[in-house]
Amino acid sequence: ADLEREAPPDLISMLRPTLRALQADWEQRPSKQLALLGVELVELCEEVRRSADLSHPFFDNLESRLQQVTSELGLEAIWPNPGEAYRAADHLILQTLRGGARDSVERCLKRGFRFQGQLLKKAEVSVFL
Repeated sequence: ADLEREAPPDLISMLRPTLRALQADWEQRPSKQLALLGVELVELCEEVRRSADLSHPFFDNLESRLQQVTSELGLEAIWPNPGEAYRAADHLILQTLRGGARDSVERCLKRGFRFQGQLLKKAEVSVFL
C-alpha cells in the first residue's frame, strides 16, 4: 500500500496484476510459481526503471523492497561480472563481440534466477568470441 502511494501511477497500473498475484500467494509456502511471479516483478521494475525517470525516489525504495522479497522467496540472482567465464548452463548469449578474452562475459544485460537450486531463467549476456 505504501508503494502504491509513492509510485508513479502508470507504473502501478503496469505492476498491479503481478503484485496482486504475489500478495495472494504470499501466505503459502514459497513455490516455484510464486518465485516466477517474483522474477516477473523484478523484470517489470527493471524495465520501467530503464525507460522512466530514474531519479524518482520511488525506485530506490522499490529496489530495496524487491531485494528483500526475492531473498525471502529463496530466489538467487545470476548476475555475472565482466570477465567471468561464459557458462552455457547459466547464461544465454544475446550478443557476441570481438576484442576481449575468448568465452568471457562482456556484460550482463539481464539477470537470471535460481529457485531452490533450480534454474528459472538464464542471465542474458554479451560474450567475447
